[in-house]
Amino acid sequence: RVHAGRGGDDRADEVPNEIVEPKIFPNPVSAGQTATLAFNLPESGDMQLRVFDLTGHEVWSFNQMLSVGEQTMELPSSQWGNGAYFVRLQSVGLSKTMKFVVSGN
Repeated sequence: RVHAGRGGDDRADEVPNEIVEPKIFPNPVSAGQTATLAFNLPESGDMQLRVFDLTGHEVWSFNQMLSVGEQTMELPSSQWGNGAYFVRLQSVGLSKTMKFVVSGN
């Protein structure tokens, strides 16, 4: 964590220096359904989301300027085949990678 002080105040507020609490649900997701990604950005900025299969092939990407705070977005997982995938979130010099699974019914 990075401590950022307030002008004239000896107290310091803790500011997260990472993408906080990213979650994908449901995980695993059933084939044909859409998964939701929820995360909290510590500061506003460009956010890049990339999804890779186990061979490292990028199957989907998304770029957008986002505001600080809680975010949710749908992943078009219904377009991908059964298997394991890695989701990489990158924003303001920060990065998080998560694994999720698309499974058959």
